[in-house]
Amino acid sequence: MSRERSPGQEVPLGRQLWTPYQYGEFVKPEYFDLPIAEHKQQITDAIRENQVVIVVGETGSGKSTQLPKIGLEMGHVIEHTQPRRIAAREVVERIGYEIRQVMPELPPDIVGYQTAEKSTITPNTRISMYTDGLQLVYQLHRPRDRQDVLAIVDEVHEWNANMSILLALYKRELSRNPHLKLVITSATMDAERLQQYFSEVTETMPPIIEVPGRTYPITYIEEPNSTVLEQTIKYASEGKGVLVFQQGQREIRDLIDELRRLLPKDILTQAGIYPLYSRLSEREQHAACESTPPIKIVVATNIAQTSLTISGINCVISDGQARMVEIDKRRHEGLFSRPISQSALKQQGGRGGRLSEGIHVLTKPNAESEFRSMAQRHEYEIPEILRSDVSRHILRLAAMGERFAELDIPPEPVPPELIVVGEASLRTLGALDDNNQVTELGMRMDRYPVRPQLGRMLVKAEQMNTDIRTMVAAIAAVIETGGLPLYDKFASRKWREIAEESSSDVLMQLELFTKTREKTDYQLKQLGIDSKNFRRAEELFERLCRLLGVDGKELIVATDEHTPELRSCIYAGYIEHVYRRIGRIGYRLLTEEGDETVFELSNRSVVDRRQAPFVVGSPYRMERRRRGELETVDIIESVTALPDLHTLGDAAIAMTQWTEGGIVWRNGRPLRQEIEHIVGEDTHQLRETAITPSPEVRREVIAYAMNHPGPAQRRLRDLKKELEQLNHRSATPIKVMTQRELEAMIDQATPLDVIDPQQIDDNLWVIMQEAGLDTRYVSKPETEKIIEDAWPFVAINGKSYQVDFRNHKPKIHGIRREVIETLPDHVFTRDGREVLFVFDRREYTATGLKEYAAAHPPKSKRRR
Repeated sequence: MSRERSPGQEVPLGRQLWTPYQYGEFVKPEYFDLPIAEHKQQITDAIRENQVVIVVGETGSGKSTQLPKIGLEMGHVIEHTQPRRIAAREVVERIGYEIRQVMPELPPDIVGYQTAEKSTITPNTRISMYTDGLQLVYQLHRPRDRQDVLAIVDEVHEWNANMSILLALYKRELSRNPHLKLVITSATMDAERLQQYFSEVTETMPPIIEVPGRTYPITYIEEPNSTVLEQTIKYASEGKGVLVFQQGQREIRDLIDELRRLLPKDILTQAGIYPLYSRLSEREQHAACESTPPIKIVVATNIAQTSLTISGINCVISDGQARMVEIDKRRHEGLFSRPISQSALKQQGGRGGRLSEGIHVLTKPNAESEFRSMAQRHEYEIPEILRSDVSRHILRLAAMGERFAELDIPPEPVPPELIVVGEASLRTLGALDDNNQVTELGMRMDRYPVRPQLGRMLVKAEQMNTDIRTMVAAIAAVIETGGLPLYDKFASRKWREIAEESSSDVLMQLELFTKTREKTDYQLKQLGIDSKNFRRAEELFERLCRLLGVDGKELIVATDEHTPELRSCIYAGYIEHVYRRIGRIGYRLLTEEGDETVFELSNRSVVDRRQAPFVVGSPYRMERRRRGELETVDIIESVTALPDLHTLGDAAIAMTQWTEGGIVWRNGRPLRQEIEHIVGEDTHQLRETAITPSPEVRREVIAYAMNHPGPAQRRLRDLKKELEQLNHRSATPIKVMTQRELEAMIDQATPLDVIDPQQIDDNLWVIMQEAGLDTRYVSKPETEKIIEDAWPFVAINGKSYQVDFRNHKPKIHGIRREVIETLPDHVFTRDGREVLFVFDRREYTATGLKEYAAAHPPKSKRRR
C-alpha cells in the first residue's frame, strides 16, 4: 500500500512538523527548464505504483538534484546515495540552495550529508545524502519496519564495489519490506538487465523512465592525429571554457605546466587554469568549479565526470584513458592506464553542455599514443567488484551473518576465485574459521572502518597499553587514507628531515604524523606532506581512538621501547605478505606457494634492502617506462624490515609448522625436539614438547635404558657376569645368559607405548622374579661345587700362586724364569685339571715350560 501523503497532511520532522508542498513551490521557475521537470508526474506515478523505479537520465537532466525533492513532496524520507564525497557535498549544497530560494522558512538542516569525515545530518533532516560506503553500513544495520523511506541510488553506471553490494542488499530488503521504495538513477547503464534483476523480488516489472540529458546540444569530434595539449591550446585560444580530462595528478600538473609555457601570452593573461582532483582541498576544488575568468581551463581526473557542475565550460577534451584498479588471481591490486568505455566518454562530454552549447573532443594523450575511437571501445566499464579485492566486503557481510558468496550481486557474479582468495586472506588474519564463519577476532576487526589488514593491527593493539593503542590508531588512519608524503615530482622532500625512521615505512608514517600535528596546511605543503590526506587521517584517527578507548591528544613520539610492540601489531596486519630477499634487489613472496614473482621494494620506501633479509608489506602492481617501453612491475609498499622469520611471533601462528626432529633427554625423560617452519622456511628455532608413543620412541627408550640401567637391569647384568665367570671356572660348560637373551628380556619388559625408562626396570623386576633367574641357569649347590673345585690359588714348592680360569682352563700368569727349573712336572687344581703357565704369550704345562726354558736360555747382557 502506498505511503504517500496528501498535500497539507502534517508529517513529523524531528521535533518539528512540516507540511509537504507541491513541486512547483520547492523550485523556482527557471529550474523547470531541466529535462527531468517534464517527467515529474511520470516519475511520481511510477514511485507510487512500484517498489523499484529505474531512471536513465543523461548528464544535465537534473536527476541528482530534483529526484530527492520529488520524493520529499510525496512525503518520503530520502536516503540518497552518491559514490563520491565531493559529489555528495555539491548535490546537497545545490538542493539546499534551491529549497532556500523558495522556502526560506524551512529549517536549514532539512538537507544534510554524511561522509566518513563529516556529517551535517540532524533529526530535522529529510533528505540525507550518503557516500555509498556509509550507506552500505547503514543498510546493514537499518530497522526493517520503516515505511516512509525512499532510497535513491545515484550514478549506478560507475558500478563501484559498494554500489554493487548495496543494490544486492536493497534487493533482499525489498523482498522483506514491501513499503520500501527504491529509485536507481544513472547517466548511462544497462537498464534492462537491472530491470530483470529487481523483477525477481517485486510484484511488477520495474519501469524504466528515460530522461533526456543535456539542456544544450554537444558536437562530438574525434581528432586521431592530435593531442590533448594541442586541442586545449586550440580551443582556449578561441575563447572556450575548456575541461580537460587526464589520467592522474602527475599528468594534470605536466599539462598545466605545458599550457603555461605554450599558450599565447594574450590568452594566458586572460586564462584561469585550475587542477581538479580528489586530493585538493575543498577551497581549491570550489575554485575550479565556481570561478569565472574570461577564459577558463580546468584539468581534471574523472572526479569531474559525474554530478559536479563546473561553471563556464563549453568544451570538453578527453584523452580517452583513465587509471583503473585491477586485481590479479593472487589478489594483488594495481593501478593501470586503460581505455575508458563509451558510456564514460559520453559522461565526460556531458560536462560541456550544462550551461550552453558545447563541444566534446576525443584525441590522444600524447604523440606517441595510439588513438582509439569511440566505436573501438567497450560499451560499459568493468564493474569495480570484478576487478578489486573483496575481502573487506566478505568480512563486513560475515559479521552480519551473511555469506558474500550467497549474495546476488549485480551486474555480474563475482568470479569464485576472487571470493576464494578473499576468504583465504581472512582466514590467515584469523577473521574467519575453517568453515568461513566469522570468528570473535573477525567481529572485533569489523568494528573498525578500515581494511581487514589494518583492522587486525588494531585488534592486536587492544591488548596493549594506552600509548601503543594510540600509536596503532595513528598508523591505521594514515595508511587507510593513503599516506602522508606527496610523491609529486615537484613536491618538497623536507619531510625526510623530520622522519628518522629507516627500517619501516609504516613507522615512518607514524613518526611524520606525530611530529607534524601542529602544522598548518601551508607548513605541511612546505614539508612535502599531503595536507588533505593529513586532515582525513586526523579525522579517522580520532574515530579510531574513540573505538579503542584512548584520547588522541595523548599521542607521543614512539621510542625504542615502543618499537617491539608496534612491530608485533604491524606483523599481525601484514602477516599474509612475507617476503625473502633474493639476489641484490629482488624479493620473493613466501606466503603464496609456487609464486615465483620477483618483487622490488617501492622506490618510495625508506627501508634499506641491504638491512632487510625479510620484509612484510603490501604487494602492488604498477606500470613504468623503461627505455621507452611500458612494463608492469611488482613492488612492495608499506615495507617493514624483518630480521628473521621467528620475529613474526604469534602473528605467524596460522602459517607456522613444527616438524619433528630428534629425541632429547631431560632428567631421564624423553622429549620431542621440533623445528619451526614459517611459510615453509626453516627458522632454525627449536622447541621441546611432550613425547607421544611410537616404535621410534620405544627404540630410543630401550637404547637409553641400556645406557642408563636401573636396579633391575644392573642385577640382570650382574647375574649374566656371574654366570660367565662360573662358566670359565667350571671344568665343563654350563648354561650362561647371552647378550641376546638379556636384550630379549629387556624388550619383553618394554611396553609398546613406553615413554619412561623406569617402566622397563619395574617390569624387569617382575619378569626376573617370575622366571627365578637366580637358579634358572645353575643351582646353588652346583655353584658352590664349581667354586670349591676351581679354587683360585695353588701351592707350588710351598708358595701360593693365583690361578685364573678362562674357558674352563686354569692358568698362572707372570711366572719368573728362575722359578721354572724348580717347578714340578705337573700342577693340578683340586678337581684334577692341569694348570697351564702363560709365558712369552704362550701357554705351557709345567713340563713343557721347563723344556722351553732350557731350549731358550736368557740372552746375555751387552757390555758397556
